Amino acid sequence: MSKKPSSPGARKRNLWVIIVAVLVVLATALLAVTVSLQRGQGSASESYRHVSFTDATVRCQQEARDDFGSELKQLALDRHSSRYDDAQNAYLVFMRVDMPGKNFSTLEYFVDCYVSARSGKITKYDVHENLAGAKKSEAIRKGGDKLIEWPQ
Repeated sequence: MSKKPSSPGARKRNLWVIIVAVLVVLATALLAVTVSLQRGQGSASESYRHVSFTDATVRCQQEARDDFGSELKQLALDRHSSRYDDAQNAYLVFMRVDMPGKNFSTLEYFVDCYVSARSGKITKYDVHENLAGAKKSEAIRKGGDKLIEWPQ
């Protein structure tokens, strides 16, 4: 039995069927890869995010600048005490802030800023004024129309 040669129209139709089938397979593969990548990324709060000590320091410095405003004279990072705390999975950033006082004096404040190593968000932010005779545990917070006042 011999095979009949196919007509030119049938060959053309077969070629189009093959091309359409290849395009459908490629489109399906591309869609599957795209969906897989989107599921893997998720939102920043859901997925793992590596936050470095530098990221934490910059975040805390910006928060202190926003907190103290344009009157801030100096903001210094305490490189000796600032560290990563494995138990809290957080960076503990300590800073000293100098602000102008009355009669050309300088007011000194200490800032404790804790940043989650997972999310990069500040989890604790306290400001302590360096006053003679004041308890070191008393934190100052922003409130009302004053720049800083004692908590109530």
